[in-house]
Amino acid sequence: MATQTAEERAQIIKYWMEYVRPVEFRQLADIESNGRKIADYIDQKFSGLWSVGNISIAVEMLKSQLQGLGIATPEQLAKLQAKTAEQKEAERLQQIENQKVATVESWLKNHAPTGLLVDGKLTGSDADKIWQFIKSRCNDNVTIDNLNSAVGILTESNALTYFSRDPEAMMIRGIKPKVRFMSEQAMIDAGLKIPLTERSHARDTKIVNPIEALRPITKKVLGDMESPDKTRAEQISVTTRSGKLDHGFTANLRKIFAHNPDKSINWKETLRLRTAAANEYESRRNRDGGQRG
Repeated sequence: MATQTAEERAQIIKYWMEYVRPVEFRQLADIESNGRKIADYIDQKFSGLWSVGNISIAVEMLKSQLQGLGIATPEQLAKLQAKTAEQKEAERLQQIENQKVATVESWLKNHAPTGLLVDGKLTGSDADKIWQFIKSRCNDNVTIDNLNSAVGILTESNALTYFSRDPEAMMIRGIKPKVRFMSEQAMIDAGLKIPLTERSHARDTKIVNPIEALRPITKKVLGDMESPDKTRAEQISVTTRSGKLDHGFTANLRKIFAHNPDKSINWKETLRLRTAAANEYESRRNRDGGQRG
């Protein structure tokens, strides 16, 4: 078999690229890596014989490995990603619109004043007014509360068409009126409640009886004054042989004290000590006087 020249192969490839590729393999990328794979396949399967048919067979068999067919080119990837992003954004916007529609349908069914509705729908002009209010005042945020606010304000300005002026037909349905609660301080300021400090002693601290507070001191003072041991201990005195008061020794007796563990005076023990000292003094005085006689 005659060997193909490079010029003959080039003519065959040019023909295939111009007339076959645009029809059968339009997405095939005209890049070097694809050309090498096709050439290797023709060398292996067709002993290097190039023809329009052999090229098509090679491309079909290698489709999954060629960029533009089985492998996306960078350009195709960019377009695919852009399309995916656009699709996601479109889906997001559609989801928002679906939510708006569902909210409006729920509002019409359960909350819209019946006086505004004809066969369960708003008139075109009223719908436009409410929609413009939502867009301009509520940042296009369609909620039950915003729809109610729109209707309430537009009703006050007589901008909506009511087919019935009956008060019940003009009321927003299914909404419990909000109950406002005044704080305790607000009620006191308004004179609706008596301050806690003026009506009870709930916050009072324990009352301290001044007599109770003075009781320990009183007990100590009165106890000392009423103690017979103290009275007797303070009355002890001694005399000289001539019967006169011995001021010096009596003063020394008055300096004798016995104390309790808490350092208070133990008058009973003090009386005993002073009595013993006085008896000793008198015994010594009598003994000394008898010896001198």
